[in-house]
Amino acid sequence: MNGIFDRRTVAEFIIILAVCVGAWMLIVEPKVAELGELEASIAEADRNPVLQNQGAVKHMASQLDSVRQRVRAIAQQNEFGRDSSSIYGLIMSMAKEHGVTVDRLDPGSSRAGGNGESVQVASFDMRVQGRYEPMAAFLDAIENIDGFVRPVRLTIAPRGTAGEELVEARFMCEALTFTMPEALTAMVGDDHADQ
Repeated sequence: MNGIFDRRTVAEFIIILAVCVGAWMLIVEPKVAELGELEASIAEADRNPVLQNQGAVKHMASQLDSVRQRVRAIAQQNEFGRDSSSIYGLIMSMAKEHGVTVDRLDPGSSRAGGNGESVQVASFDMRVQGRYEPMAAFLDAIENIDGFVRPVRLTIAPRGTAGEELVEARFMCEALTFTMPEALTAMVGDDHADQ
């Protein structure tokens, strides 16, 4: 009986040993490998001065937000120069609002600017009449349009009879539209890439 007990004990011991080795290989060994990878990542982060400085990371993120806001502002201001009929309508409504008469408003042709295809330029030549103060307010309103407007030429001359104090202005301006690089437009389109 002593021999049977020894064989049974040895068999049970071998089975227990096999179960332990199998559990080690299935459960513990992958966790040890994962732990090694995490330790390597931590060591790499410790060697990287940018990742050590949390303030630097926050500063870069705030700069990215600032760039995104500026790119959005440029895109919004670009919308003004894309549609000549909206420019025409806006100028006519501003003239009416300021009590100025538009005698002529000629939209010029659209062309590429000095940087090849990166800038599109649409020119507008207008002749307007009115009293001096409303004329000045009208020209100031054109300068403050939410778009890229570049004055090219302005001539003002007195008109009308004595006592009317009318002036006639000939004003030429250009509406600019910038083509932004794809990298910037892609960055604006993905607000949560850095979070």
